Amino acid sequence: MLNNLDVLLSFATILLGLSLLVMVLTQTISTCFNLRGYNLALGLGTLFEESGVDGDVARKLARQILSHPLLEGATLLPRLAPAIRREELMVILGLIGERAPLEEVMDTERVAHTIDVWFESTMDRISQKFAGWMRVITVVASFAFAFALQLDSLQLLKQLAEGTELRAVLDSRLQEPPVERRTLPAALEHAELELLPSHFPPVRYQHGIWGVLASAVLMSLGAPFWFNVLRGLSSLRPVLANRVDAAPGMTGRE
Repeated sequence: MLNNLDVLLSFATILLGLSLLVMVLTQTISTCFNLRGYNLALGLGTLFEESGVDGDVARKLARQILSHPLLEGATLLPRLAPAIRREELMVILGLIGERAPLEEVMDTERVAHTIDVWFESTMDRISQKFAGWMRVITVVASFAFAFALQLDSLQLLKQLAEGTELRAVLDSRLQEPPVERRTLPAALEHAELELLPSHFPPVRYQHGIWGVLASAVLMSLGAPFWFNVLRGLSSLRPVLANRVDAAPGMTGRE
């Protein structure tokens, strides 16, 4: 019983580590391509267009607002601001209007009214679109990792289950006197447990394609999911171990 739980714990730990790598790659792509600022510019451009502003002018104005020095906060390269509040938007519009009268290209009162009514809803839609983009990137990165590592989750579970015998040997040997523990390396000589390949052989997916696809799908669930799974299993283990130890005729590894 505990052996099965240990297998699940090991499996969740491995997937958590891989999901963290996927998350790092996803965040790196988002930062490099300024996806937050790009989606925010599209949303503001749409908001201005609905206010009666010409499409090209609306998009140019949105990028001008988000690239304003008071908002962008770039470190190395010029970038569009990833977020903006309604008060900030109105202030930046006022500053831009001081340099070039906006009345020539838009109805400022209509724009202000549209912002008051639709700003919050527009920001919600922008957040949803950005989350959708991040989800797509996460799925693509998960499939890329799974196929690059040739990670067969079904085979991985099998290897972890076969490692039960190795863990039993280790437990029994560690309980022996120190002198007798010298035989421990010999007990490990014939133990083979390879979680990830030490080298990458030629790609052969004929028999493991479903396991690789399953690995990609599982990694795409995200690091927070596997962290919660691992935390839940970890909290369950001591409870289950106490019940197994309390049961007559049962041992902790049955």
